[in-house]
Amino acid sequence: MIWLLNRTHSEAAHQAAQDLHRFALSEGIECRILEQGSEPSAEDMMIVLGGDGTLIQAARRFAHLGLRMVAINLGRLGYITSF
Repeated sequence: MIWLLNRTHSEAAHQAAQDLHRFALSEGIECRILEQGSEPSAEDMMIVLGGDGTLIQAARRFAHLGLRMVAINLGRLGYITSF
């Protein structure tokens, strides 16, 4: 399963998450947008849409799972998410 986590107060990140979600579903890929109360498992993957702060928060929140994460920089600085 692929989880999408977007920066909370960013319309661009929210729209990107919606677009990726629709695309994944159209390709038959199991995908969910992370919401309050949902919890990925260690076998899942997460795409983080935002900046460094969003990625750091996600890494801290899900460190206990060893979750694989891919970051897409939609923030302002991008020291970590610049790739």
